[in-house]
Amino acid sequence: MTFDQFPAFTISDDHEAQERVWNELPAWNPYASNIRSALAGEGVRASDKRVKFLGGLDTYEAAGGTVRRDLFDDKEGGFAVDVVKLALVEIHLELMTAAAR
Repeated sequence: MTFDQFPAFTISDDHEAQERVWNELPAWNPYASNIRSALAGEGVRASDKRVKFLGGLDTYEAAGGTVRRDLFDDKEGGFAVDVVKLALVEIHLELMTAAAR
């Protein structure tokens, strides 16, 4: 395990999932970002356009959304966990924008 891979596993406290991801990690694609994505499950990356549209993870989190980050992540990274809530907030904002026009 490399120094870059280690922090990526801290995004989840599910030891079985961590072992599964480690054992299934292809030798040609051992990047930390892939480990985080595998352990985040259905989560939406902070860089996703929907999260940015909402104003970022801080805005999403302030609205009651759950964010998953690894222990060493800065506030710029992470995953929005409540994908359904993210979609509903996005729809609500689009309706508000349309009504304001």
